[in-house]
Amino acid sequence: MQWVKSAHQERKAGPLNLNKASARQLEKLPGIGLKMAQKIVDYRQAHGDFTSIDDLKKIKGMTKR
Repeated sequence: MQWVKSAHQERKAGPLNLNKASARQLEKLPGIGLKMAQKIVDYRQAHGDFTSIDDLKKIKGMTKR
């Protein structure tokens, strides 16, 4: 689950590891702004690595798109 492709990365590089990515890297994903990217990083730091896509639903403000 920890790999997500951004539109930019599909052209240039491999997938983005949600358990390693910085807020700046995460904000490049479609639909993720800087505030949500920082929430993802903060959640990961407080709760440990993401183990499934369902873990993202636990972040306040995260919606299915």
